[in-house]
Amino acid sequence: MEKGKKVLGVDVDGCIHYYGKSWEGGLLYDVPVEGVQEGLQNLIDLGYHILIYSTRTNSDFRTEGEPDQYSQLEEYLKTHNIPYHEIYRGNGKPKCYAFIDDRSISFKGDWNQTIEDVKSFKVWNKSKDYISSSEKMNSDRLK
Repeated sequence: MEKGKKVLGVDVDGCIHYYGKSWEGGLLYDVPVEGVQEGLQNLIDLGYHILIYSTRTNSDFRTEGEPDQYSQLEEYLKTHNIPYHEIYRGNGKPKCYAFIDDRSISFKGDWNQTIEDVKSFKVWNKSKDYISSSEKMNSDRLK
């Protein structure tokens, strides 16, 4: 990593990989999240170091018979032309300037507001109001 670059930790499932059906035996089965390639490239162009992180690559969470998560993730990123600098393979939280994650709540110094945010939290692609771009395409084809 180039000295002085701010590291952005970007989660895989729900931020890069659409992850519409949850775990599914550890497979990366879904399309990329709409706009991820352009979004990450824009961040790289702004000078950020993109560190892909996921519990997928943490051996503490794997079970026997699941596909190798690191090589599968590497292939997924390559196949879908998703720009990044490195994939984090360590255990625990990587050292980053900031994190992009679909399952996070941003703490803004107010615990009462944070409690309300926790109580109302919904993952963006699990909301009953959300329709993915692939679902829109399928719906348009049926018309």
